[in-house]
Amino acid sequence: SWPGSPADPAPLPPEVFPAAAAAPAAADWWVRLPDGTPAPLDVPLLVGRNPDALPGVRVAPVADPSRSVSKTHLMLGVDENGPWVVDRGSTNGTLVTLGDGQRIVCMPDRRVRLTDGSLVAFGDLSLSVGVRV
Repeated sequence: SWPGSPADPAPLPPEVFPAAAAAPAAADWWVRLPDGTPAPLDVPLLVGRNPDALPGVRVAPVADPSRSVSKTHLMLGVDENGPWVVDRGSTNGTLVTLGDGQRIVCMPDRRVRLTDGSLVAFGDLSLSVGVRV
């Protein structure tokens, strides 16, 4: 102990931070495909008329008689910041409507953040993204 210093200094009070709501884990996010089929977003999901399989990625072929959906139209996934969608350079584009009603046109190969209740329109079809309860 240094001369003139107390032998046992008083403990400092613990820091207080507001409790942050934990972001849902990847396994908690699901997609409802155009035909109503649910698909988990525990791994990235490629959606299109006939998407190419990639290692570590699930494929979700969708029926599209009007051929408004590209072969590999979009990819969905979840990272530490939550769910996202990427338009894979599709012919007819991808439009996101977030849970709060905000609409975002997806630029090719650029991630767009999704929120619970987001609707993703692609070609003549749409899918929804949400937290599984």
